[in-house]
Amino acid sequence: MIDSYNKILEKVQKIYFSTGSILCPALNNQRVYFNHQGFRHFLRKHGEVRPLADQFRRFSLFRYAIPILSSEDSKIHEVRTNKKGTLFWAIGKNSGKNHLVRIIIRKTKYDKMHFYSVMRLKNKNSG
Repeated sequence: MIDSYNKILEKVQKIYFSTGSILCPALNNQRVYFNHQGFRHFLRKHGEVRPLADQFRRFSLFRYAIPILSSEDSKIHEVRTNKKGTLFWAIGKNSGKNHLVRIIIRKTKYDKMHFYSVMRLKNKNSG
């Protein structure tokens, strides 16, 4: 399991950091960066290491992130601000099979807008 984990980690890490940044039509063509903060969130939450199953799930969903963020038909599903003034955007697109993939973009007052997370939600319209 560790060998396969390391292979997947290296593959996702290479794609993630080689992307650098992309323009996001859903955010008025603002640039979204793929930085260490977003990648760290794949591995940890609130400083605690995520379970391997959670990391694998996020790694497998990452393949949707760049196409969704660069797509003209992706939509902003939610915008939130936390107590510290950090902004979060949930941008999503139906991935088929009655699932919606959401990409979370984060912007703190000190950082550029960056990829933060990816998740799959069951489509509410799927009966």
